[in-house]
Amino acid sequence: MILNGRLKRAAGLGLVVALAVQANARPVTAQVGKTPAPVHDLLTAGEAERAVEAYDAYVDHTGRADRDVLLRLTTAVLERATTEEDRSLAVEACLALLSLGEHACRAGLRAALDSPAATPGVRLRVAAALQPDGGRATGLARILEGLEGPAWVAAVDATAVMPPSTAVAVLARVLAEAPVDVRYAALVRLSTFDSPEALRLLRRWSHRPDTPGHLIALAAVARAGDRDAIARVRSLLPELHGQDLLAAGVALAEHREPEGFESIEVVLSGPDALLQIEAAAALARLNHGVGLERLEADLNSPDVWIRLRTLEQWRHLSVQPNRRIWRQMADPLAWVRVRAAQRTLEGLEATAAEIASPR
Repeated sequence: MILNGRLKRAAGLGLVVALAVQANARPVTAQVGKTPAPVHDLLTAGEAERAVEAYDAYVDHTGRADRDVLLRLTTAVLERATTEEDRSLAVEACLALLSLGEHACRAGLRAALDSPAATPGVRLRVAAALQPDGGRATGLARILEGLEGPAWVAAVDATAVMPPSTAVAVLARVLAEAPVDVRYAALVRLSTFDSPEALRLLRRWSHRPDTPGHLIALAAVARAGDRDAIARVRSLLPELHGQDLLAAGVALAEHREPEGFESIEVVLSGPDALLQIEAAAALARLNHGVGLERLEADLNSPDVWIRLRTLEQWRHLSVQPNRRIWRQMADPLAWVRVRAAQRTLEGLEATAAEIASPR
């Protein structure tokens, strides 16, 4: 699939070159509304990824991008993704479209909710999005009943698109009923929430040294300002590595302790490429310039999984649409395209009509 996508992308690049020549030959004001004519034609033909590449060439010529055109491109990319065979991907694309307003894809979500063929991960995403608060708890509980093994991992993954209070409730159920090896992932996810209920759960699990992930929970409690937890994290720091070291480093760095930043930088220069991305994102959220620079560089990685994880870690970091991100909506991998579209929508939420486009 990826190979075929790359071949299609290569063909698309040939078209983009031709379109760029056209753009140089015709006035740059040749547009349909605010959309350059070549981009409009590709969108009309259902070629969303090629339209993104054509617009990238157009922006090279003009030096600026327009909010309305980016929104149109993002919508087209997401709409195409709703037809993907990977239903988890299709559901996420539909949920992103629904954040913009009503969309025809809602009917497919309702069908998935009642389909016995739908995976637990898909059904959990849909139930959390579509059911009113009054029925949400019952609907989610019904789906969670009888989950076994890998299905619990899918439940943790599904919390990424749930409202915070719903996600915390599902994670509490995972921690209570899932196999021990799933608890680590559940606590990592739970540590991203700062609600009183999440902190209560994290505090409880931080006192369970027999449980994988208890150090993640302890670091989250320390990050919230608990003095005893901060002292415990500081004392354990020399023994930690990997994800635990990163979580501990973030907790201390939040309180501007030098050991915290040093620990994050150790992970950033460590052997785990995916953890390096998380470390870069942590530094970026702490307003450390090195983190953002590293994330921008990783968007150009030849490794598709590096690009995908970078876009996932970029969540809520953009204050305006970033060209390095939105051009990824032409990526050969559908998951990368959808993540780039989600991040672009975040940047579009609070930006002016005209936006600068770095080269």
